[in-house]
Amino acid sequence: MAPGQSCSRARIYREFLMHPLTARFDRVDVPMEGLQMGEQLSWMKNILGG
Repeated sequence: MAPGQSCSRARIYREFLMHPLTARFDRVDVPMEGLQMGEQLSWMKNILGG
């Protein structure tokens, strides 16, 4: 897998989900939007208590 490819796939997957979610819910949060991979891992470790 090329560098950045997994991030791109995750972004595409999130974009695919946003329309149905925003159609159903008034507010949809994307807490890790704009974070780099290392920042996302740190965020997830903090949330999960790891």
